[in-house]
Amino acid sequence: MRARLVAWIALSCAALSRMAHGSPMEDPAAGSAVFSGPTSPHPSSIFINPASLLFSRPGFHLHIGGSLRLDQVGIDRKLIADGSGDLVDGPSVSTTTWSPGGDIAVWRSVLQERAVFGAMLHTPFIDRFIADQDPLRYHVLGGTMWEGMLSAAGGFKVADWFIFGLGVSLGYSGLHLELARDTALEAGTNDVRGIDSDCGGSPCGIENPEASETYTIDVQSGGGASGGLLAKLGGPFDDFTSNVGATLAVTIKIKGDWWGALSYVSPPGALPGRSLELKERGTVQIEEAPRDGGEFHRGRAEVRMRMPQSVWLGVRGPVLPGWDLVTSARWLNLSRQQQFELRMFGGDLEEIGVPEWYPRYRGMRDVFQLSGGLEGQDVGRTRFGGRARLENGATAPGNVSPLQVEGLNAALTGGVDLQIHPHWVLNAGYDLTWFLPISVTNSAFDPIDRLECVDSDYDFDACRAAREGRAIPTAAGDYSRLRHTLMLSIRYDSL
Repeated sequence: MRARLVAWIALSCAALSRMAHGSPMEDPAAGSAVFSGPTSPHPSSIFINPASLLFSRPGFHLHIGGSLRLDQVGIDRKLIADGSGDLVDGPSVSTTTWSPGGDIAVWRSVLQERAVFGAMLHTPFIDRFIADQDPLRYHVLGGTMWEGMLSAAGGFKVADWFIFGLGVSLGYSGLHLELARDTALEAGTNDVRGIDSDCGGSPCGIENPEASETYTIDVQSGGGASGGLLAKLGGPFDDFTSNVGATLAVTIKIKGDWWGALSYVSPPGALPGRSLELKERGTVQIEEAPRDGGEFHRGRAEVRMRMPQSVWLGVRGPVLPGWDLVTSARWLNLSRQQQFELRMFGGDLEEIGVPEWYPRYRGMRDVFQLSGGLEGQDVGRTRFGGRARLENGATAPGNVSPLQVEGLNAALTGGVDLQIHPHWVLNAGYDLTWFLPISVTNSAFDPIDRLECVDSDYDFDACRAAREGRAIPTAAGDYSRLRHTLMLSIRYDSL
């Protein structure tokens, strides 16, 4: 009966992982969840700090994990009134997004337990966008952004007080983005194609459905939808190296059983000395605005974005009998990602007036995260842990939009390890993240900037917002977000 129970749990976790590999996902266990982080022997340490794997029990380990995230988002839009330019109340949206995730990892101690090697198939970042909400169409209508990764790493005990870690990763990323373009707004104030032109018997104005052109972008690294990890391995050397990242880490004994850790993580596309720019190629499908006939057209697409690096710092040590204090800090330089640089070409796109270069503003900033809590030591059949976390968020209030509701947030995380068999450990965790409500009145996105750009005959100074991808319908409004994350994994320990 116990053997059947273990087999059933393993198959359930594996099924959840397989779901994750085909769906948008986020790995909430990579450093932020209980029993993970820069000083913890967690599977995610293969990516963020392989030196800490030496704190694992000796022998061979297999980990299979899955997660399910639910985001509840509320948006009360503000619109720019025609003529006056003042903000007025607009439509309200309340929606949820579901994001499953998963990973599988193996690691083993060698050289009389003075070294450890491991490998993991995982998804280090994912973003699932709000979908099927027409009032948000000029910012987002749906899609996902993700990266799958194969990481391999080793930790080496140079001395009893000093551990060194080194890892390498090969990533495969993709972006599916759906949005609309206001063809009247982007033609200026004229009465031929602009906001003063005809849309169903009256002037189009801003955000008129008759002038709404819909875009569906599908791009991936490795040369398009038919690429993939194997295609990268057999492709040009430059394509291969542009998707390789590295991890460098050290863990040092501070005093007694207190340890400190420092690690640097360079994701694929962000190796030192490179441009930090990731290129993804694929296709774009365009549905013309109703006033133009509503026909479909296809072409080629390329999206460029700059990838972030991260630095982790952690301290861990006993404070109560059987309990450790666990603290960590993380810096993620997301300020490198200011926009999705979208390029569209081929087919008959030029003939129907599709812009060849169409940036979408992100306006990210560096993210600083602090966390701390108590975790039971790895003794006995059961151990518990809890943490609190604070993060400044990736977007300043003025840059918040339906595409990125990433403001100041705080979280509480709990988890439990349960030994269900001499060699099998079941882990369950829950994370609740609350994002501070944001009221955006001075939005970085302003349609008036587009009108001024076009009416100035594309003067360089007047078109700065258009060049940055901000000259689109406003993102002003009130935003709220609450995130729930459930995590489940099973681990096999040979000893």
